[in-house]
Amino acid sequence: MFIDVAIPVPLHHPFTYEVPPDLRARVQPGMRVVVPFHRRRMMGIVLGPPSPSPSPRGGEGKQQWKPILDVLDEKPVIAPTLLKLLHWISSYYAAPVGEVCRAALPRSFFRQRTLPRSSRLPAPHTGDAAFHRDRPITLTAAQATAVAAVQQAIDRRTFTPFLLHGVTGSGKTEVYLQAIAHTLAAGRQALLLVPEIGLTPQLLSRVNARFSHQVAIYHSGLTEAQRVLQWQRMVRGEARICVGTRSALFAPFADIGCIVIDEEHDASYKQEESPRYHARDAAIVRAREERAVVLLGTATPALETFHNVRAHKYQYLTLPERATGVAPPRIEVIDLRRPGSNGRGATFLAQPLVTAIAETLEQREQVLLFFNRRGFAPVLLCRDCGHCFRCPNCEVSLTTHRATERLHCHYCEFATDVPRACPQCKAARLHALGAGTERLEQWMRAQFPAARIARFDRDTGSRRAGRETILTQMHRREIDILVGTQMIAKGHDFPDVGLVGIVDADLGLYLPDFRAAERTFQLLTQVAGRTGRAEKPGWVVIQTYTPEHYALRHVQQGGYAAFYDEERRHREALHYPPFGRLINIRITGNTETPVKEYAQILAQSLCRQFMKEEKSVAVLGPAPSPFKKLAGKFRWQLLIKTPSPASVPALTHTALAHAAAHAPRGVKCACDVDPVSLL
Repeated sequence: MFIDVAIPVPLHHPFTYEVPPDLRARVQPGMRVVVPFHRRRMMGIVLGPPSPSPSPRGGEGKQQWKPILDVLDEKPVIAPTLLKLLHWISSYYAAPVGEVCRAALPRSFFRQRTLPRSSRLPAPHTGDAAFHRDRPITLTAAQATAVAAVQQAIDRRTFTPFLLHGVTGSGKTEVYLQAIAHTLAAGRQALLLVPEIGLTPQLLSRVNARFSHQVAIYHSGLTEAQRVLQWQRMVRGEARICVGTRSALFAPFADIGCIVIDEEHDASYKQEESPRYHARDAAIVRAREERAVVLLGTATPALETFHNVRAHKYQYLTLPERATGVAPPRIEVIDLRRPGSNGRGATFLAQPLVTAIAETLEQREQVLLFFNRRGFAPVLLCRDCGHCFRCPNCEVSLTTHRATERLHCHYCEFATDVPRACPQCKAARLHALGAGTERLEQWMRAQFPAARIARFDRDTGSRRAGRETILTQMHRREIDILVGTQMIAKGHDFPDVGLVGIVDADLGLYLPDFRAAERTFQLLTQVAGRTGRAEKPGWVVIQTYTPEHYALRHVQQGGYAAFYDEERRHREALHYPPFGRLINIRITGNTETPVKEYAQILAQSLCRQFMKEEKSVAVLGPAPSPFKKLAGKFRWQLLIKTPSPASVPALTHTALAHAAAHAPRGVKCACDVDPVSLL
């Protein structure tokens, strides 16, 4: 008898082992086993029931089959439906099946033979106590319609995907909570996925306030002991709701009735390292296996999601008005190209925005300033010789951080002290060029000395304590002006914010990525939604050099459907998603020449093969990645376009098989299926 075992190593096939007679009765799919692997022992996951013949894909030619050494579990640690999901992720995303299994389980499951017992541990992050309020809410008519549709689908126990498209402040969270409550009443379990656990304290607190001890918090920020404890609570049935980031998709529930994905458009749901799965799309697959409801909630749907609505694959629920009944915020656009748009001495803000801030503060309301670049300045150069300080690992300029007097690379985390003189010409005339949130905060303090000003970005909000302090101070009105990056756009409910100022709306608009317009529209719409969430309508002021761009025009007009129709025309003409699938094949290595040469060889081989077999498949490139060198690795890439998702596994298999056979030593090839970023 033989079994296939997934071992957590970066190899794309499982390994076949023989099952000794005394272990055959104990082996089941989803169990952990100990196997010999080269010269050591490793733990792996059984992928299928014992078979009388070895798998042709699991072996390494004709040889004597090694036996498994031990079976570690009395019951499978991975349920059958979850194991099917892991198989699908491995196949579709070209991910080693062992790495997929490792991502689905606490890491200690592959290190300890005996699973740790429950212990008393500090509770994981459950939201700030300042936000623990969950008063009974009277549903609006649109909310009631949405809740009824979702509850009926839960009762039918059939796979049903919904898009809950609600403007910011429309009460999507209450729909989530009522859907989860109905799922529990039906005797089933629920998942609630959020983009970043630390940036959604209000949502997290409302879930805990409503469902108390039934909630398990699960994300990568937990300690290993906390992850195991939460896992065991779910297995024992003590927790019937799992709230977390993308890894919560793998919660060990046996009967999921509802999966809620908040801010479904957010790029955080796509994992950027192996296994490169998209939690939103994988959740759809898991829900199909579990015959569950999927509720995708957002104010700015991903184009792929809205396309599925238009194609009648998803049911559409809409919350077109804010739950408070307040009108949408008033949005003004400042054209920075016009003469006189900047007042005297207004280095960062146009005079109309400075005036708007002053008026808002006079009315005792709070101000949010959005600038999606952290640090003091993105470039430090020598005024005499022009030398620019760059990261030695990434070929990008180092960002100056004045608070720590350090230069940082925001890609590989390299850091060094700010030098006193230029290393090339020894001159001491160094100039910080450009601006980030730190410099904007400093400038605002000079302009508004009486205002209480704080900054919310990765430097001040990466730690839980700092993040919660800032959010609590905002709710207690201890901050007048909050300067921040996209972290301030992540679903926060600040009822006293009267003005949102967007300092540079063009910052991400012209990146070399086909999603740049969509991402800009989503981000600015989300930021604009942070104002006017109480009784008074809000005010948004956008600074831009390209006010005629359709993404900014539709932000001002507040029409998602109109933006979708315009963006889809560009995508359809070029066969970009959602009108086709993309595979980004990235070739990396320590030396550029072999990376470049192999990228060209691979592209030529794929072109020849695809032209013979599939004329609708296109290969673009190769070309250097937009960031040609990151973390010491040179990077080239090529794109494969295909109209059919069914062809993706075969295409990735062809590319990876060629790399395994022909890539030179030190050159690696990775496939990113359905990439959310091409940078």
